[in-house]
Amino acid sequence: MEDFQLLLNDRTSGSMELLKKFIQIIKAKNPNHDVLIQMANQFSSKFHDMAVIQNSIERLLSETNKTGNVKKSVETLEKTIEEIDKKLIEKSKSVIRKQDKLLTISNSNMLRTVLVAIKPKLVFVLKSLPGGEGRVLFKELKGKINAILIEDEQGYEKILKKEIDKVIISCDAVFPEVGFVNKVGTAKVCKMAADKDIPIVLLANFLKLIHQKPDKIDSELLEWVEWNSKIRLVLAT
Repeated sequence: MEDFQLLLNDRTSGSMELLKKFIQIIKAKNPNHDVLIQMANQFSSKFHDMAVIQNSIERLLSETNKTGNVKKSVETLEKTIEEIDKKLIEKSKSVIRKQDKLLTISNSNMLRTVLVAIKPKLVFVLKSLPGGEGRVLFKELKGKINAILIEDEQGYEKILKKEIDKVIISCDAVFPEVGFVNKVGTAKVCKMAADKDIPIVLLANFLKLIHQKPDKIDSELLEWVEWNSKIRLVLAT
């Protein structure tokens, strides 16, 4: 299963995109129950810092255990995700204005979906080193909205000079009012924005919810970001 191994080695896709890729692989392979469990456990173990993957795999295996129907269980999860995306777009419209100049970090399928739907005036995309996931996001946004790829240091300068209206980000896990997990560098961006009184829009859905701060984060590309008063959570439930 070359495509599954490629997925397990993916270090640039966001958590929702990884999940959607996993779903497509399962739909294409249509494995039996035992193989599904094996693949799901491998996938979950590889990305255990990402709550959306942990929670979704738990739902998928629970549904499959009840119905015994892998195909139907996967389709149910896929439909849930599609509904979540639609709800998040609608909720985001009350927070993100078309005239907004935004700044973002890392790569996120959820963020991309919202930005393409709303089409704000301008989005500055940080390259997001190490890893450079911002390049992936910019490539997906190019030609669909007005986006500019910039060096991370240029992004910090734009925050300091208040050349943006809002910071907009997604996350891999969120404990509302406490903190969230996202790409290394997000904490710095959020602190700088808060210090300059710039609003921070955090996109998430109920599959990303956690109920305690992680004891540790194993991925060197992720970090825990403490909550601050400028963060506004847009949560699709």
